[in-house]
Amino acid sequence: MKSHYNTFTTLLFFVFFMIANITSAQVVSNYIHNLGLTESQKQQSKEIRKDIQKQRNELYTQMAAIPREDTEARKIHNEKINALIQQEEKRFLEILMIDQKEIFLANKEEKTIEQNLKNEQRELGLLQKKYPNITFTNNQITQIVEKRKAITASKFRYDTEGRKAKTQAENKMMESVLTEKQYAQYLQTNKELRERQEAEILEKIETYEPIAEELLIIMDEFALPKYKQLRAKLESKISDRDKTELADIRARRIEHFKNQLYSKMDAELAEVENPELIYKAEQVGQLVDSYSHIIGFMDEAIARKEIQALVDRYDSDILNLKNELIGLNREVALKGANVISEVYPIPFPEQMIPIQKKLSNHEKRMFLLLDPAIDFSLDDWHTITKGEGKHQAVAFPSPAHKNQTLEFDVPQEGKVTVEILDENGRLVRPLFSKNMDAGKQNMNVSLNDLSPQIYFYRITTNEGTTMLKFVVVK
Repeated sequence: MKSHYNTFTTLLFFVFFMIANITSAQVVSNYIHNLGLTESQKQQSKEIRKDIQKQRNELYTQMAAIPREDTEARKIHNEKINALIQQEEKRFLEILMIDQKEIFLANKEEKTIEQNLKNEQRELGLLQKKYPNITFTNNQITQIVEKRKAITASKFRYDTEGRKAKTQAENKMMESVLTEKQYAQYLQTNKELRERQEAEILEKIETYEPIAEELLIIMDEFALPKYKQLRAKLESKISDRDKTELADIRARRIEHFKNQLYSKMDAELAEVENPELIYKAEQVGQLVDSYSHIIGFMDEAIARKEIQALVDRYDSDILNLKNELIGLNREVALKGANVISEVYPIPFPEQMIPIQKKLSNHEKRMFLLLDPAIDFSLDDWHTITKGEGKHQAVAFPSPAHKNQTLEFDVPQEGKVTVEILDENGRLVRPLFSKNMDAGKQNMNVSLNDLSPQIYFYRITTNEGTTMLKFVVVK
């Protein structure tokens, strides 16, 4: 499996960067076609644009170093970048004569009117496509376009609370513009669209879930043991200092992966109401998370330079294992292709798998970061996520935000202890320890004091212990 996340992000950043520079250069030039600028004014205008571009470049460079999770810092930087547009126009107006200013402002107003008309036409097309049963008036479209600017400017966070707040703002805006009948149709259409989307997602999950499990069995029973054996051959070559650095990089990348996994899941499930879909999505997410120690380091966004430096240091040792690693990659790819062909009716003969001649730097980084001491199996996952043991247990919702309901069976009357542990098995909080009657029990658990990460309920009775995994998100 190969991650293209960083490649895509980098490409997107540079495209955005180029567009930003072009935009900066055109903020003023859009309106100067008939001003009759003198050579001195043209030179001054060029210097202003050059200075603004330089400042924008500096801000974008700083922005690239800010974690995406730090939305407040990124918002401040965006505000600074947007402020440069006004700064450029203000400085340009200062070099114009009175009649030139009048022409410039008239040109700007004309362009603004043209752009508003384009926005209204585009908005009308989108609304008619999504809500064909609603007839929008021109006045309503004008209001929607204008009010949507405020919603866009709010830059809602991409998480559950942010998505809910944005939806509420959209609904409030539409309620203020539409008639009572139109608004009722708008809400009904949104509900039908959501239900249809949920059904489609559920169908896809049910289609791909067996494939995912088979692929993970290949990883668990075939690939991982062989990769670990091959990686163990390299272990003796790595210095203790570099092993410590590798462990630190692994930990950071795995944490980053988990945060991304659960923040995305939380966002995607924010408006979902289908309980079966929520349950299946959570189970798939927990299964993927259980393999984070294997796949977590595949995100190239974290500590890439440090990893590549280590790869360069041990490159000759890795290349000594090249043929074995290439052969193993090919075996795993072929087995995976055969599983996929069970759903997609495309034959995957061996000759369709490309013959690899060398190892990419990405493959070397993955191989070096693989921990040969990893000990995990699908059986562990089934035991943990399904609450198997002496007591059947379930916790919902999961991922959870502020509160969670824990339900579990007590086989026979006696003392019951319930505790919360972190993912390393350390006690976080004892919930209670007392005598309970036999049968199904449930309790409401407050999670307000828990930071976003993975935890376990440990339920202990005279019959034994059950561990149940759950996730906290904010």
